[in-house]
Amino acid sequence: MLERLSSVFSRPWIYCALIIVKAAFAWSLVFGGTLPGNDDYMRFAQVSDLLQGQDWFDTDQSRYASPEGGDIHWSRLPDLGVVALYYPARVFAGHEQSLYFAALMWPTMLFCGLIAVFVSFLRKLEAGPVAIAFGVLIVVSSYAGAQFQPGRIDHHGLVMLFGFLSLRLILERSIWTAFLAALLSAAMVSIAIEALPFVFSILVVFGLLWVLDPETQHDRFVRFGAGLAFGATVFYFLDAPGLNAVERAVCDAYGAGHARALILGGLGLASLGALKRVAPWSLDHPVKRLGAGVVIGAIGAGGLAIAAPYCLSSPYDLPEVVTEQWLSRVAEAMSLPRDLEANGARSVARYLVPILSLLAGLWWATRVSDAKRRVLIVILIPMLVSILSGVWQVRGLTPALVFAAIPAAVIFSDGFTAWRRKGGSQPLLKAFLAAALLAPFLPQAVAGRISPRNVPAPLNSQGTLASCATAEALQPLANLPAGIVFAEVDLGAKLLHFTPHSMVVAPYHRNAGGIAAYYEAFGAETDRAFLSVLERSNVDYLVVCDNGRTQGLENSPLKVRLATGGSVEGLTPIQIEDTPIRIFRVE
Repeated sequence: MLERLSSVFSRPWIYCALIIVKAAFAWSLVFGGTLPGNDDYMRFAQVSDLLQGQDWFDTDQSRYASPEGGDIHWSRLPDLGVVALYYPARVFAGHEQSLYFAALMWPTMLFCGLIAVFVSFLRKLEAGPVAIAFGVLIVVSSYAGAQFQPGRIDHHGLVMLFGFLSLRLILERSIWTAFLAALLSAAMVSIAIEALPFVFSILVVFGLLWVLDPETQHDRFVRFGAGLAFGATVFYFLDAPGLNAVERAVCDAYGAGHARALILGGLGLASLGALKRVAPWSLDHPVKRLGAGVVIGAIGAGGLAIAAPYCLSSPYDLPEVVTEQWLSRVAEAMSLPRDLEANGARSVARYLVPILSLLAGLWWATRVSDAKRRVLIVILIPMLVSILSGVWQVRGLTPALVFAAIPAAVIFSDGFTAWRRKGGSQPLLKAFLAAALLAPFLPQAVAGRISPRNVPAPLNSQGTLASCATAEALQPLANLPAGIVFAEVDLGAKLLHFTPHSMVVAPYHRNAGGIAAYYEAFGAETDRAFLSVLERSNVDYLVVCDNGRTQGLENSPLKVRLATGGSVEGLTPIQIEDTPIRIFRVE
């Protein structure tokens, strides 16, 4: 009986079933219009526009009234999963309810896929049911798991799944699995440019396996190169914005420079097949193979530098006020020093766990067979790259949080299983240290006590930014004639979702003019200067949320005055009750 139960917990379907049950509990929340984040609301609007006739290559948001217009620059590939679930639901429900169903189920299905790949990695390491169950628990409880919560329809979950599946395919033997891994890698870059470090780690892993084992990996590596060049070309043509030369001259999305780098690099890898036939001596030693790989990498990087030299600096070209007051405060975009400053011990715990797990994995790699060491190479190199990219931006750390669960789970399982069979304090200590230091539960709990979250108190008794962003709170605004709304940065995407209005300000760097106007307005020293910003933006309504802060302008006198019952000459308050927002008509 115990063996049969253990067998069940070794299979990914049981965890997928639990994930689906968990998603079912979020049904009322998602169908009530509550999505996890700003990008999910904006993605919802983008998919809805596509379904209602917007051109595939046009992702601009028509109700985004920032000075730059509605340029969103997002890939269409994540929309496909939502659309695929929308149409079957449309048979039974209306447009909006079908979209909510798709928003509930799409991240759930992606999470099932990620867990299946994760379990497959553990099986490759001959991990038992205890390791699998403990590892899945870590992933589900981590920040990485939050990228798959119901309603999380933006691109993060899809990129994670593609990245882990690419790495898992590398461990197979078929040349076609290598080709598919390359297509997934190219798709990752087309979806989100922040996937570049992950794709770089995939290239390094496959290249190192080829250097160490050319007999097995040469033909597969060549096919991977062909797939990379092919995928980079296909997605350049078929994903938004298509062959628009102006919109492809970018660094913050898949642009001409990135395409050239991937195509040149892919063709370089594909040419290794011909090189081996013409001059086999040139690849007959690991050092020679390593040198060939470095040269091909340099050619790809050179293609990026020549085609898009402007991409060699920061991908963001933002006004200083937007960088300092907004971008540096966005949680996922914080650098490690900024994260440490803002979050203290919680930041230390976030980075400490994957670093300790990486060290444990390196120690483990010295004590296992060659076959298992090969699997660990595929895990530990991307984990290191993820940790390093997390120093630049916190979101770069997300893949490492999943990788970290593998050494933690196996070491915990080894100790626990040995203790259960033989007893003794040493195996129990091993299991305890793995659970205490390599899993995030204890470090995060301790860090939370040392550095609790600083949640500002409301200016009066009404609520927080979260309570301002609900359908109920925004209903009085939705009832007004459609116009242009000036509101807090983090309310912008919610205004699109819950009201018929257009908005000036939203948390997107391509529309920095609106964000700059927001800080100029609420940082104004006079009422006249404040009004001039609203007039310049052709605003019909001003919305102020009683959330106790204006991001980056915590002590704005104007915000305090407007949120606590005061007004400004030229603004007419619209009387509403029982809501945490105040609405003003701009005369």
